[in-house]
Amino acid sequence: MAKAKVVGGSKGVKGKSKFKKASGSKKHPGGGKKSVKKNMTKRDKKKKELQKNKEPVTSGKERNEKRKLQDNDKFSVANKKSKMTAGKTNLTRKELDKKKLSVRRQRKLPADSLERINKAKQIWEHVRRHDMKKEERDKSINDMMGLISGNVYELSLKHDTARIIQCILKFGSQEMRNKVYDKLKGHVVELSKLRYAKFVIKALFRYSSPVQRSQLIKCYYNHVQSLVRHKEAVELVELAYNDYANASERSLLVQEFYGPQFAVFKDNGGRSLSAILAANPEEKTKLLEHMKAALTPLLDKSLVRHNIIHQAFLEFITHADPSSIADIMESLREVAVEMLHTREGAKVNLQCVWKGTAKDRKVFVKSLKSYIVKICKEEHGHLVLLGIFDCVDDTVLVSKTILTEIIASLEEICQDKHGRRVLLYLLNPRSPQHFSHQFLQLLTPGDSNQHSKKPQDIRWAELRAAISPPLIKLISENVVEWACEKPLAPLVIETVRSAVGDVTPIYTTLINEGLTRPLDTDHGINDSDQMITDLVADSNQCHLIGDPCGHWVLKKLIAINREDSTPLFSDLIIQSVPSDYISTWATINRGCFVLSSLLSEASKENQEKLKELLQSSVIDQLRTSNTEGASVLLKEL
Repeated sequence: MAKAKVVGGSKGVKGKSKFKKASGSKKHPGGGKKSVKKNMTKRDKKKKELQKNKEPVTSGKERNEKRKLQDNDKFSVANKKSKMTAGKTNLTRKELDKKKLSVRRQRKLPADSLERINKAKQIWEHVRRHDMKKEERDKSINDMMGLISGNVYELSLKHDTARIIQCILKFGSQEMRNKVYDKLKGHVVELSKLRYAKFVIKALFRYSSPVQRSQLIKCYYNHVQSLVRHKEAVELVELAYNDYANASERSLLVQEFYGPQFAVFKDNGGRSLSAILAANPEEKTKLLEHMKAALTPLLDKSLVRHNIIHQAFLEFITHADPSSIADIMESLREVAVEMLHTREGAKVNLQCVWKGTAKDRKVFVKSLKSYIVKICKEEHGHLVLLGIFDCVDDTVLVSKTILTEIIASLEEICQDKHGRRVLLYLLNPRSPQHFSHQFLQLLTPGDSNQHSKKPQDIRWAELRAAISPPLIKLISENVVEWACEKPLAPLVIETVRSAVGDVTPIYTTLINEGLTRPLDTDHGINDSDQMITDLVADSNQCHLIGDPCGHWVLKKLIAINREDSTPLFSDLIIQSVPSDYISTWATINRGCFVLSSLLSEASKENQEKLKELLQSSVIDQLRTSNTEGASVLLKEL
């Protein structure tokens, strides 16, 4: 009792005063004591927030229904489509679930089949090795075929077992391939749409006989329009069209874009749209309207890359009237870059350039921005740039959009064989020296277009003036090396002949770095040029006189007589190269030809100077030589 009294009456004890403060003297409005509030930790606060955000408690029935919906979401795309069409088939949710379950049970293989497939997978792991002997592989392939012969279609659907079928097609006998073909020929369209099964069909195309390939292609008839919109199946249609179909079969595949009658009733002749319209001109409007409706949805970056679609677009845009072309032009120019890698796609873009108005051309040129270097290096795509150079009147736009990117990567473009064609066309358009007749025939149809007003020669001259200064500068820095390279030599010669500006820096570099160097004089005039070529090939830089390509470039440059104030290359050589070096050129066959060119093209004063030098130093050696170059040079002397 005494202890309790001390605790109750002493204010000095901290516990007592704290207890009183916590309990408080005030009463709750209801009559009871106020509830005690504790300091909440971070964990308690987080728990409280989670309880607030927690979904309301539902009944067990509602939870089961929700779980079913979540399970249904995990089904394949095919099952999702069936869920969307449940109302059309008048199936309840319960009936639909039963149907899906039955399909899964049908696809599920029995236990004994699973054991055989597992054995086949183990065998496949050994067969796929590259170091396996042929006899062992043949035996293993026979065993594997015996294990899976009854489940070829089912195994083609799964990623791991589909590889077994591909392995059998690759290493198996023709009899085994025929068995696989017989099992799958009725499911080609279905398997082409599946992610892993499409590789089986691809292997089937590769390893089947020509007759079987033709039958596989026929499986796609009446399905082309739907298959080209499918991201998996379009690869197989493109493969069949590009690699395995003959001309008639390709035409039959493209014909399905003409109209439904061409998809169902196949014309054995495989006629093109031009032939069909020539035979039935009254059907032109109807066919082109159907083609427009069929092709417009394909103007998507993921679909428009394929050659079969490019061919369909080419036939449409070739025969369509201007109003129909204008309707589709806006969408077509947005995906122009995706079509430049094929010949047909490049022709489609050329048609857009030729048939587009000035406004359409401006938008089209701008759509190529940031892709110019890649287009220059495309086998077919660079043709579109040449068409732009021919037709677009706004050369300022072309210079800013196209030539600016070309100049920024000029050396890279010079090193590419298609890029060099673009530069050669800018320097000397339509030159038969650089472009074949068949190639130029692709560009001439655009000359009669209705929307180009500026004379073609003026357009070419303005573009040539824009590309010349940076090209002269680059070539003057690399001319000695490039003159000895056969692919680059024509660009060097054409730049000197056609570029606008002073080409003297090119001449100066050639003389200082390529000609002001001694030849090996240990070999006389009767030695072969091949020996001299081998000798100079060991040095850091080729000697132009002894190089097979270099001496040819020198002769071409010496023969060029520019109309401007540029001095003659032949005069610069005679005046700048030391006489001792020039006299040694007469000791090799190629050097004799270069000296003969100098005597033909130089001014009279320099001709006399060179003749005097050669007559006093090498005339006796030339008379005793039996080379062709020596005899030609003697006639000049």
